[in-house]
Amino acid sequence: MSNVPITAPGQSIFYRGIETSGEPNYINFSQPGMKLQQSINILPHRDDGASYKGILTFTATEPVDVGIGHRLQVDKDILSESSSQALRDLFTVTYNEKGEELGKLGLMSATSIITPDYGDSPPYFSASIPFAGSNLFLTTQQGKPFVAVYEVSADIIQPLDIVDLHGLKSDSNTTATNPQ
Repeated sequence: MSNVPITAPGQSIFYRGIETSGEPNYINFSQPGMKLQQSINILPHRDDGASYKGILTFTATEPVDVGIGHRLQVDKDILSESSSQALRDLFTVTYNEKGEELGKLGLMSATSIITPDYGDSPPYFSASIPFAGSNLFLTTQQGKPFVAVYEVSADIIQPLDIVDLHGLKSDSNTTATNPQ
């Protein structure tokens, strides 16, 4: 995506492309043994912290999952001992300029993985998925390379980050609380 024009929050984009998958080499996974085998990065994380809201339509040579990243700044409060342990239970990827693991200051992306229903024996693998997130990609976990053709239409939006981890208890992995 090095030739993608720069756009600002409040603008819309519409891209179409054909790409072959590759092994990502720019991310660290917090779960042992977790590794994306093949992926195509369609909408990259933005330096300005903006997100995307839109629709992706694609067809691929292999069954692929749609990945949507939800990126937040990671600071000392988020990485406190109780919060850090609970965050490790999420499917997270961490980034920083040194490529270090979770526990270092930088950026964290909790990833949503959506597996389209392709049916029992489809002649092709295609779907149209609405999404909102910090980045967008196609991936396979099986390690099979694939080719995908896609079109993506999205608005670029500046999100309001909300971090509320006060409900975490140090002796529990449960994070759900309902303030009265």
